[in-house]
Amino acid sequence: MPKKRAVVVLGMHRSGTSAVSRFINMLGFDLGENLIAPREDNPKGFWENEEIVRHNEELMAASSVRWDSLKLDMSLVLKKGLTKRSQAAALHILKQEFSTNQIVIKDPRICRLYPVWQKVLWDANFSIVPVIVFRDPGAVARSLEKRDMMPSYRGLLLWLIYTLEAMQHAKRSPIFINYDELVRDPKLGLAPLERLNRQGY
Repeated sequence: MPKKRAVVVLGMHRSGTSAVSRFINMLGFDLGENLIAPREDNPKGFWENEEIVRHNEELMAASSVRWDSLKLDMSLVLKKGLTKRSQAAALHILKQEFSTNQIVIKDPRICRLYPVWQKVLWDANFSIVPVIVFRDPGAVARSLEKRDMMPSYRGLLLWLIYTLEAMQHAKRSPIFINYDELVRDPKLGLAPLERLNRQGY
């Protein structure tokens, strides 16, 4: 394995990123010390680092942006996230939460904040492997409608925004996972992740 690698899992909320992150964790990649506890809407766990999610939420909230905002222009949010102060805070999280050189980071908000974490990880001498998880947008919209009573049109628009931004930002040899395929045939659906750890797969 390379000396320092960070797998960054990208995908819209309710797209199966939790299951994919857990599998990557089982391949030997550290999720960090403090994970968000399971909840009713995700009883098997989110497999998200609580401190990273908190940082992302605070960064977006500072510009009055939420995870479900349809705002297209994220330039102000990214500008704040790339300031020395914000980068130092993110770097502190990496150093405090992760004790290994093989890590996995997952928060759907990173689809919109990728440049922020890309710079932090590069400055910490990590190479980055993006994993982009797709799920049928109609299924995502129905899941959000059930959980949050979100109108389906809004769920579809959010899926489009998150997916396009993930594709735009993570251009360097991403791994693609089709969640619907994973559910039908886990072995086939997870096969692209073998490249992360061929010995431990």
